[in-house]
Amino acid sequence: MLLLNRAHPLAGCQSISRQQLAGEHLAIDGSRVNRTTFCAAEEKMGNNPIIDYDVRHLELLLSLVEANRCISIVPSVKYRELRLLGKHSDVVCRPYSDGAPVAYFGIAYHKRRPLNAQGKRFRDFVRNYLQGIDRAYEALIDQVRSEIADDASQSAT
Repeated sequence: MLLLNRAHPLAGCQSISRQQLAGEHLAIDGSRVNRTTFCAAEEKMGNNPIIDYDVRHLELLLSLVEANRCISIVPSVKYRELRLLGKHSDVVCRPYSDGAPVAYFGIAYHKRRPLNAQGKRFRDFVRNYLQGIDRAYEALIDQVRSEIADDASQSAT
């Protein structure tokens, strides 16, 4: 997901393509998005991203976006958490129109030693946590679509 200041010219788009991002100044939260992996993936698609900020603190990242200094790249689950918290009203989210990489989580264990009870509880906790965010986020999706439509109509007038 891409986080933008509500006043950014691309904020009026329902989604943003990699081509539209060319020349834009970006910021990543290096604790959530690996800069090297992101750049390598983008370069394979013919893009050379301009990453001005590689920070490890989400509030700093959001303050850069709120100040309209950059566009930020965050995993969709992190945006969903931010959206549910209701903070940062000047920040809007737009998906990649070209599709974004999918992130997975995994638990490694020896094939001859299945997960013990604690491992299973941890797996179930993470699964339920992410599914809970998804359920709550789906409840807000109409509101986000409405905001995008409102922003587009305001910028058209």
